[in-house]
Amino acid sequence: MAFFIYSISIEPVKDFLITPLEKFYFQPSELKGDVIIILGGGVYNSGSLKEDTVNRLLEGYMLYKKIKTPIILSGGNTEGKTGEVKIMARILKELGVNEKFIIEESKSRDTSENAKYVAKICKEKDFRKIILVTSGYHMKRAVIFFNDKGFEVVPYPVDFKRDGHYTVYSFFT
Repeated sequence: MAFFIYSISIEPVKDFLITPLEKFYFQPSELKGDVIIILGGGVYNSGSLKEDTVNRLLEGYMLYKKIKTPIILSGGNTEGKTGEVKIMARILKELGVNEKFIIEESKSRDTSENAKYVAKICKEKDFRKIILVTSGYHMKRAVIFFNDKGFEVVPYPVDFKRDGHYTVYSFFT
């Protein structure tokens, strides 16, 4: 049991397990869509965004700077925590994104609900082709849910976890 716990905690094994998920999609060279959708990745009880959320938000912001397309932020309040979408929206506004380009979806609690509630917003606004921003390991699952809602999905994976470069310390952390 101890060897198993050790094995799954070291970098090479982590990379081996996550690589099939992260290699499934790549960032597209051509970026065209009606809307950018950034999926939240969690918030700490302190009110600060978890690392996955920060990475997704930053990459989504940089994407917005390139194509100036509306953004839907999707993620809800779970376990009584501060709403991550409110925090994400505040950060985007502080970075200079005009609030008319920011749409908040804060009811969802998981990826399935992200797709469900975002679909309602997109239908109202006639957004059909979406650029979906989420972590590379999460993209395959997210695309399935959004495709099921009838969208033309342009996957834009970010927040890659695999490294592939190891030192002796990679076997001790």
